[in-house]
Amino acid sequence: MSLTPRLILLHKQKTSAMVRFLCLPDGLLAFEPMPPEASLRDEDWSSPVDIHPAAHARAAAVRLGLPESAVEAEGEFRAWVATAEGDVPVLMGFFALEDPPFEAAGHAGGRFINMMDARRLSTLDQQLIRRAYEHVLG
Repeated sequence: MSLTPRLILLHKQKTSAMVRFLCLPDGLLAFEPMPPEASLRDEDWSSPVDIHPAAHARAAAVRLGLPESAVEAEGEFRAWVATAEGDVPVLMGFFALEDPPFEAAGHAGGRFINMMDARRLSTLDQQLIRRAYEHVLG
């Protein structure tokens, strides 16, 4: 397990506001799962160290085989997950494409899901997707 920031990657359709989340083989977080005992911190909890998601968003795009500009960082979203090794930041990136990159997701072993599909995810992933969804829709 690494204290490396994780990303929630999503696509919000410009015309319909439909939100779809990239779900990878290990769950919602790109690109490393959290340990089983991990728990989401309260929304008002913050770390003394802040991490900007821009470099992580660009790296995620490249890892998915997309241009760096294909994933835009959402600088206002932060979630923190407590683990036995320390607190892990969860950041957010938006796919800046007209449609979700279904092919890139498939090559990574992932797929795009909506909120209803989140019922099949771990409790932690469900909590994170809810918090991300509330952030995106205000």
